[in-house]
Amino acid sequence: MNFTLAHRLNGIEKSLIRQVSDLAGPNAIPLGLGEPSFPTPQPLLEAARKFLEKGHVPYTPNAGLRELRELIAKATGRGIDHNWVCVTVGGQEAIFIAMLALVNLGDDVLIPNPGYPAYRTVAKLLGANIVDLPLRAQNGFSVSAEDVERAVTLKTKLIFLNSPQNPTGAVDSASELQRIAQLIAKRDIWVISDEVYSRIYYGEAPISIARFAEKAIVVDSLSKTFSMTGWRLGWVIAPPELMQHLVALNQNAITCAPTVSQRVAMVALQGAADTAVGEMRDEYRRRREIMMESVKKFVGRPYTEPRGAFYLWLDVSHAVQEYGSTLELAKELVKQKQTVVSPGIGFGSRGEGYLRLSFAAEPEQIREGVKRLGEFLNETV
Repeated sequence: MNFTLAHRLNGIEKSLIRQVSDLAGPNAIPLGLGEPSFPTPQPLLEAARKFLEKGHVPYTPNAGLRELRELIAKATGRGIDHNWVCVTVGGQEAIFIAMLALVNLGDDVLIPNPGYPAYRTVAKLLGANIVDLPLRAQNGFSVSAEDVERAVTLKTKLIFLNSPQNPTGAVDSASELQRIAQLIAKRDIWVISDEVYSRIYYGEAPISIARFAEKAIVVDSLSKTFSMTGWRLGWVIAPPELMQHLVALNQNAITCAPTVSQRVAMVALQGAADTAVGEMRDEYRRRREIMMESVKKFVGRPYTEPRGAFYLWLDVSHAVQEYGSTLELAKELVKQKQTVVSPGIGFGSRGEGYLRLSFAAEPEQIREGVKRLGEFLNETV
């Protein structure tokens, strides 16, 4: 079939993470995707059942149910109200509409490198100029205000931050976030703070730059914390002057987020699943220890100790030359050992030489998967 694609799709393809995971068989060990192995907490499933038994699942307002938006606003602790909140189909859509509202063709967008690949994809779709915001091993891969200052230009419109960070598990310090907020205070620069892992941490709780910056947009969701990835429920928080435009985009993109997911989200944010969430966080902590111990035992390569999220960032630079890239290394690992990991190059050029290992998998899968990885790397070198 002959047809012409829109120019905006040039260079847009499935993420390298998915390209690797798509090669896996049904019994492969899943250390690649950020997919919690836990079921959605029972109180939330029960809330969904009760709502659906009524048999009427109508639209909600485009911005989402007011009661849910009030709960989201209250949870920030910032004294804001529901007019700051729009409910979206997961955090991914929240990222999309926030960027669509602000970024023009040719604007500079500062994106963490390594960082979550969707930031780059959406920036490309919008014709933005992607500027690397380097995350450095010597800083534990947390953001540096000095690097932000070096990267900012007169064309900079938007800066992405993500803490706890995907893929490295880093948590940004309050002092650096305050310095960044001061840096952009008198400029027409917005910050999008991706906080979908903000409730999964192993030390000091993460701080949102929205506490310091006026032009801050927060993206969040229930996916990771409540093990609700498939419910597709997220939100964006922004000043009301911007929010009215985000709601208009939301209406034209999706009408509204799924009503049943919004109803369940209300129950979640009212605390019905807090016990289960606490147990999941404790289990993530245990799995983190299992993964670090397994890496030390079976792989013996440097890694970044995760301070948040559920990923371990592993240095495999010694083995990359054999395959040419971490993408080819990860593909070969699937073929030879039926173990899925995420190639570091999929998170940006500064991710080359690393693998992201997810400890959202079951403990026995973590041990066996890391063991297979160690065998594979030893065979390689």
